[in-house]
This record gives sequence, structure tokens and C-alpha cells, in this order.
Amino acid sequence: MSQKRIHYHSLIPNTRLDSRLLLKSLIAFNIVLAVYNIITLQSNTSSKANPFLAVYNIITLQSNTSSKANPCLIVINTSKHSTNAHNSLQKADFEPQNVANPEVTPINGQLFDTRDKPSDKSEDKPNMSSNISEDKTKILNARTRAPIWWSTETRGSYTVLKNFIPGDDKPQPLESVTLTTQGTHSFLYHIENLCLRWDGHISVAVYAPGLDFPLVVNLIHYLRKCRDPCVKAKTSWHLVYDTLHNPHSNASYPDSYVEDMDFDCTQSYSELTDRFNTTFRSDHSLPYPINVVRNVARLNAQTKYIFASDIELYPSVGIVSAFLQLQEREKSGLVPIISAKNPHVYVIPIFEVKAGVTPPMNKSELRDLMKSGSAIFFHKWVCDSCQNFPDRNLWINSIPVNHSLNVFRVTRRLRTRNAWEPLYIGTNDEPLYDERLSWDGKRDKMSQMYEMCLKSYDLAILDNAFLVHAPGIKHIDPKEEKKRLPFIKRNNMVYNTILAKLRRKYGTKNQC
Repeated sequence: MSQKRIHYHSLIPNTRLDSRLLLKSLIAFNIVLAVYNIITLQSNTSSKANPFLAVYNIITLQSNTSSKANPCLIVINTSKHSTNAHNSLQKADFEPQNVANPEVTPINGQLFDTRDKPSDKSEDKPNMSSNISEDKTKILNARTRAPIWWSTETRGSYTVLKNFIPGDDKPQPLESVTLTTQGTHSFLYHIENLCLRWDGHISVAVYAPGLDFPLVVNLIHYLRKCRDPCVKAKTSWHLVYDTLHNPHSNASYPDSYVEDMDFDCTQSYSELTDRFNTTFRSDHSLPYPINVVRNVARLNAQTKYIFASDIELYPSVGIVSAFLQLQEREKSGLVPIISAKNPHVYVIPIFEVKAGVTPPMNKSELRDLMKSGSAIFFHKWVCDSCQNFPDRNLWINSIPVNHSLNVFRVTRRLRTRNAWEPLYIGTNDEPLYDERLSWDGKRDKMSQMYEMCLKSYDLAILDNAFLVHAPGIKHIDPKEEKKRLPFIKRNNMVYNTILAKLRRKYGTKNQC
């Protein structure tokens, strides 16, 4: 009996044809879905973006990004010409190229509850700059459809999130003085003391690499919600981290890092810090880039006059209002000691008090503490020459009868005081701090003062304003000095290089 031969390949369907049909169907479905999403988005926003160009950009974005790209962001190109802005989303959300539209405004300061917020209004646009192209590119959070108000920039090996959490109040450029400062998560609790004493706005740059980043955001949220209202109103926050140690890439909003939206204000600052238990910076032996964060805080201030200070230095009360009155008298020619021929800044002396002593609020209290030995000049036992300003012993007893703010005397940073590192009220016209110098290596402000000497700056020492370091007298710690020795050697090399470059630029002045 003959058997009929069965061809098994005839029983197998044409899988290649079916796969092609399936692929075409999926592509068609995705295109229709994308068009629908864009049309829906257009109807809910005021943007006039071209929907077909937006579809093209989204499809291009899908084809050019990896599977790990953040799905929470949608880019809508509103310019007349297509751009490469969508390429900024190929990396983590906080990579250097991911910048926000400089015309986007915060949503009434409600940074941690952005759902169902109204779109930004053009009349409330803040004056923020961006280092990317001029094309109008909005970055939206897909969940909330709220605009991202901050912008980013790269400074050397560091990434900066500018105005990541801005204060609710907007200062008028000529009606306030911004205190600019910096720190790590270990020092942020000082901000409340600063804002209670400083009658102006505060710009804070925080160094937050890697796992320190979510802790910093939670601490900021805690300070804004649970501490004095002045923190939320007057303080703007900028975050800085090593580009190689960026934060978690799956979140794109400050509130994405806050663990509990209904924040428990009964917990203390230290309890919140202990809950995160991060030692990322020390684990990776990362030096503190103090001049990077100093410059970031300075450059993002929104007032003409700024006071670049350190986060542990508490100001005497009423400086801003008294300083603005001094400016009015100076404009009227009533401060003859100041010459208009030379650039000048206003120096504020620094002191420190014993542990357990409440920092003085005014000069009368400071003088009493100096007489009792409870207060001394800053760094007297660490680096006395660093804060040894002219006639400082006479300064203590120079208290105006009417408690006004005046100029005690005008001097310069000369060779005889080449270690002097004064803190002063000035503007962003003054030289920036060299960002190659770290805090760990010391001498981080001296090169800036040398440049100001070469540029013939006058230093006007104020008579009724001062700073006090957080309680506790500083002494040299041999173990700490040994640990910082490699950084000190590097700073010294960089410092000498900076000085040589400044001499070539400005020439040599023997008195400097």
C-alpha cells in the first residue's frame, strides 16, 4: 500500500508575512495614538505647537533613546524649525543637557503639590538664564502637565540645577540684598537661623552628589514645611552634584524624592537625617567644591547687591535695611570717605563665641561678650591673619548713637595682609571665586582678594554690622589637618598658577 508523502513545511504558516503585518499594524496604531495624545494635549494647553511636528519629534525620540529613558517627560517643540532639543532626554533626567525653558515660572511656589495647577502666566516669568539654544522648548511632567521651572548648566565636572526649589517671594532687584551661601546636607539646619536674622532674601547652593541628593530634597521640604515660614518665603535652593554621581534618574520633579507627602513635622532634623543614613560623599572621598557652590549661589541671586557668606555665619539683625539707607546717603554724596573713582565693596567683620553662648544680635551685645571673653575674633586660634582687619580693636567700641550703619574706615587688601579673606556686600561685577580650589585644600578665597587688589578695590569696613560663627570656638585639629594635606598641596599648586595668570593679565603691583 503506497503512502502519501506529507510535506511538513506546508503545515507551517508564513510567519514572515504575519510578522510584517503585525509590525505594520503596531506602527499604525502607535502613530494614531501619538496623534490622539498630541491633539488632546493641545486642547488642554495654551501652546501653539505644530501637532505634526510634535508627532515627528516624539517618534524620533522613541527611535533614538534607549529603553531606560524616562517615560515621564514629554517634549513639545514650539519653534518654527525643528531642533535637537529632544536629544537632551537620551540620558538621565538630570544630565547636563536637560534644561528647562527660561520663560517658565514656578506654580505659586507650591513645589511639592503640582497636580491640577494652572499653566504659567507670561506676566509672572522670572528672570532666569539658560545656557542652551534660543529655541522655545518646554519640558512637561507627563503626570501633572506642570512646567519644569528650573534650568541646568555644567560647571566643569559638576551639574547645577538652578532654582530647583525657589522661594515664594520674588525680591525687587534694588530693594533688597541677597545673602548667598552654600553647604552640604549636614549644615542646612543653619538656614532657619539665617533667615530669622537676615532681613532680605537668601540664595543657597547645596552640594548633593549621588544618594545625598534625595536626603537634601527631603531636608529642604522639611525646612519649608515644618520650620519658620521665612524659609519657604525668602530662600531659593540650587543643587550641585558631580556629573559622574548624578541622582536617581527615574524621577523628574522635586516631589519625586520626598518620601512622605504628608510630612511629619514632629520629627526633628536629626531624626530625618538619620532615617536616610547616607555617607555618599565620604564613601567616595569627594572634596567639597566650595567655590563652585559659592558662585552658583551668587550668580542666581535676583538682586543687584549680594552678600556671599558661609552658612555657619549668623549676621547681626537689620543689616539689609540699614545698608539700603547707607546707599541712599552715598548716592547723595553724604559718605565722603568712599571714592567713586575706585570700585569698592562693604566688609562685614566676623567673630565667634563660646559653646552654649547665644550669638549676639547687635553690636552692644557683641561688645559685652568680647569684654567677658565669651567672644573672640573669628579664627583667632586657627588663622588669626585671615580675619585681622585694620584697627579691629578700635572697631569694637565704635557704636553709632542712632544705631545707623556707616563706614568705619576704608582700606585695601595689601601685601601686609595677603592672608586676609574678608566677607563683603558687593555685586556680581566682583570677580568670581576660582572653582579649581576646594574647601578641603584651604586658601579658597585668597586668590579672589589678590585679584581685587590688582584691580584697585577699596574695602569699606562697616561699623555696625557683623557675623558670628555658630557657637563653639575653633581650634586646629591635627587629625583633620593630616587628612586634608593632599588637598592642601593641590590647592597651593593651583593658587600659585592663578596668581601667575593674574599678574600676566593685570600686571604686577608691589603693594599687592
